[in-house]
Amino acid sequence: MKANLKKDQELTLPTLMMIAWLLFFLFSFSFIAGAADINTQSLYQYKTRLINQDNQSISFNVYEGFPVVATMFYASCTYSCPVLISSLKKMESDLKPDVKKNTRFLLISMDPSNDTPTVLKKVAEEQKLDLSRWTLSSPENDNTAREIANLLGVIYRKTPEGIINHNTMINLLDKNGSPLLSEEGLTDAVVHAKEALQK
Repeated sequence: MKANLKKDQELTLPTLMMIAWLLFFLFSFSFIAGAADINTQSLYQYKTRLINQDNQSISFNVYEGFPVVATMFYASCTYSCPVLISSLKKMESDLKPDVKKNTRFLLISMDPSNDTPTVLKKVAEEQKLDLSRWTLSSPENDNTAREIANLLGVIYRKTPEGIINHNTMINLLDKNGSPLLSEEGLTDAVVHAKEALQK
């Protein structure tokens, strides 16, 4: 009886190991496939309206069909936001002519109560932005601004003095709104966005 039991155990052990490895690979494949699905999911599934610098109501996917550099800022910011815009302008000027012509820039305010179309227009004029390819916009309210910030990976906090502490996120979306890059910072993020655009 003991001999038979031992023989059965010897026969089933490889089978059990095979089943364990099979389950492991199936789980790994499912996890990778799920992650890939999340990474390629279009942000344009998020539906909302924005008000641009010309006081026009536009959709979040206003630049669908073009690669888009999307980020957030606020007009009264005195340091990081002007540096952000300058960095994006420099990146734009360094793009190959055909890539530059096809690239769009969408800047969304995290301070919609103060960043009116008039304010946004002034920023665009001061920065000499080409509004055929750049859009400055504000969400309809603070709640929508928070939703967009979550979508783009932007974290911010308003102080009682009216200053907004925030990180800087550069998002590059393909023509369908799927993320090609989402990176915090300025120097490296802008370089990587330029490289991705010119591949």
